[in-house]
Amino acid sequence: MNYTSVAFIFIFLPTVLLGLWILKKLRVKNNIISGYLLAASLVFYGWGGIGNLFIVLILSVLNYMVSIKLAGGGRRKYWLAVGIIINLSVLLGYKYTNFAVNSIRSLLSMEQVSLPIPAAPLGLSFFTFLSIAYLADVYRGRVQVQRNAIRYLEYVFFFPKVTMGPITRMETMQGDLCSHQISLDNVYHGMLRFCVGFIKKILLANQVAVVADAVFNAGEAVAMPLAWLGILSYSMQIYLDFSAYSDMAIGLGKIFGVTIIENFNYPYISQSIKEFWRRWHISLSTWFRDYVYIPLGGNKKGTLTTYRNLMVVFFLTGLWHGASWNFIVWGLYFGVFLLLERIGLERLLKKAPTVFRHFYALFVVMIGWVFFRADSLGAGLEYLKCMFGATSGSIENLAILKTLTPQYFFFLGVSFLACTPIAKVVGNKIKAPVVRDILILVLFFLSLCYMAASSYNPFIYTRF
Repeated sequence: MNYTSVAFIFIFLPTVLLGLWILKKLRVKNNIISGYLLAASLVFYGWGGIGNLFIVLILSVLNYMVSIKLAGGGRRKYWLAVGIIINLSVLLGYKYTNFAVNSIRSLLSMEQVSLPIPAAPLGLSFFTFLSIAYLADVYRGRVQVQRNAIRYLEYVFFFPKVTMGPITRMETMQGDLCSHQISLDNVYHGMLRFCVGFIKKILLANQVAVVADAVFNAGEAVAMPLAWLGILSYSMQIYLDFSAYSDMAIGLGKIFGVTIIENFNYPYISQSIKEFWRRWHISLSTWFRDYVYIPLGGNKKGTLTTYRNLMVVFFLTGLWHGASWNFIVWGLYFGVFLLLERIGLERLLKKAPTVFRHFYALFVVMIGWVFFRADSLGAGLEYLKCMFGATSGSIENLAILKTLTPQYFFFLGVSFLACTPIAKVVGNKIKAPVVRDILILVLFFLSLCYMAASSYNPFIYTRF
């Protein structure tokens, strides 16, 4: 089920809220509320296929059993290894088997094959990282093991975050799951946050996506201006799309009295790649820091080991996003720039004007997005040629030119502003918050009209 679907907006969410209101009026025990929200979350997840729900449910039960063993005190390293192996085996089996087999066959100049492996369950990558983090935190003593199976499954399947994150750890949610403190104030502000995300997705991300898709799907060399316009549009789209989902997840969590962590902090205002990765997909960055980079030694074991650890993290970051060489190159590309900044580039940047530092960060990030968006590594390289005038692309591509409407350029300008803190600063300065809130509701209603009139456009990170 998609947050921007009629079924979710007009049926699922109102029904769940009504049921929760009734339960609160009846003053039922918190365990019953946990069971109710778990049931709702299972319906939400199972909407995409009962088979996928069954697989993830089995995995969740196995993780629960392993966590109990970890808290038991005996053979703890063994049980942690068992839990990690179980989770990674399922992830690797579903997402990377065909990629590994075909990569080996390509090296051996053999014909590629497609193994009969079904599509991975929705949000499997997020589920895997969530589960590994929980087991590791129980092992380290950072969180108490959740012995209540219903409450543990609620944590795993809580529908605002189950398919696309943020990767919210048990230590953040555990207190809320035990209390479910729901107030009218939280419901009101949670709804507003949800509306903001909905507006960003429908009115902004979906609008600039039209040009991004047209340029990248042209199937031929495009002129340099169109290539740059295409990657600029995609840069706006991917941030607005994913941060919109995070806004909606955080808002929904607040409605139900559950804290979901912030995942973005205006990454496009960064002045270095190091800063960008502190602001972009924060839950993923901190996961790799805490469960890969630091366990490998972090920056405590010498310069060469630090560089190795950085490259391992960004190799895995790329691979996490998809079984394709262009994702791996995308990850390593950022790893190289982080190494360069550590070696001395960061010191040089600090001496440069602020405008130059912003331009540098945006330029590097946009080049990286080419590999992220392209269908293959070869397609990404061809697109870069178009961007830098190394190919004679046409500027008369009718499919692209038809998308360059005044409406598109208006939304592109608004999208650019939405990628900065300007709107937030202006909104906070409004002395009558009700004016701001009414504006959000009006734009939400307009977004609903756009949603009804447009074709289905899923969130980008659904595939991860």
